[in-house]
Amino acid sequence: MDKLKISNKKDAANVLKDLFDSIASELNSNDSIQNEDHLKTSIKEKLDDLYGISEKILKSVKHSSKDLLSISECSDYFNVSKSLLYKKTSKKELPFYKFGGVIFFNKSEIKEFILSNSQK
Repeated sequence: MDKLKISNKKDAANVLKDLFDSIASELNSNDSIQNEDHLKTSIKEKLDDLYGISEKILKSVKHSSKDLLSISECSDYFNVSKSLLYKKTSKKELPFYKFGGVIFFNKSEIKEFILSNSQK
């Protein structure tokens, strides 16, 4: 699953389509039918990929409706490492809130921060 890079809904839809097409191709192949174990393994791998993609999509949908994000959610949503977020908050380079020892980020403030740090 790590080999699949999904950064938006269009990427996810294309990857899903490719995986379904690949499974259909495997099922239609006479060679695969003769080698049932290979077919089972191939389909299981593709289904595992589909599961991983669906998990990413569900996380994305879940985070898109929230205003405040935890470290993990922010890391997932903006596709950055947790260690980078911890480093930026410890240096006070990134806007954040702390409540009960837990760090939260305002999604719109993080978007503004990212957009204001454009590289030319």
